[in-house]
Amino acid sequence: RDGILQSADDVQRFWKMSRTKQAQFIKKNTGFKYQKEIMINNDPEVILEFRKRIVPMLKKIVDRNGFLGGDDTGLKLIMPIRSEPDLYGDFFLLDTYKGDHGDMLDHEQPEASLLLNYLMPKNESKRPALGSRGKSVIRSKQDPKYKELISWIKSLPRKKIDALMKEDKASGETEQ
Repeated sequence: RDGILQSADDVQRFWKMSRTKQAQFIKKNTGFKYQKEIMINNDPEVILEFRKRIVPMLKKIVDRNGFLGGDDTGLKLIMPIRSEPDLYGDFFLLDTYKGDHGDMLDHEQPEASLLLNYLMPKNESKRPALGSRGKSVIRSKQDPKYKELISWIKSLPRKKIDALMKEDKASGETEQ
């Protein structure tokens, strides 16, 4: 209705796009004009996997310690997760946490992620001083849970969520 789609072919191509691509197309071509009308009804794949595979691992260690990483981090996750904001909040906390020993989720070098170290026994951890205190969630690098976690970290976008949000905000300021 804004005259962006000039021909019937343009309209047809638009309707063949995935819903995500349609939303991106609308935002690119209209800025924030229709932001309130765009509804996302399901989580991105990264969040679906986080909910299904990663949260159960985190819950085990947080239930034991009350926080992730002991005194090294003091990182308190929201457990149990009771709402979407809790889920997204925990993901945001993990993705933006930068400690003295590195990032909780290292997008560039997944094996260096502190999260892996906190879930493994000290003797298996890349950084033994950071390994799990007590019974670990991941036993070794051969553990299927280790492979799940490393695969999930590798699936994350190259840029961290806070950097993507800053870029999106900056591009939105110039578009308006």
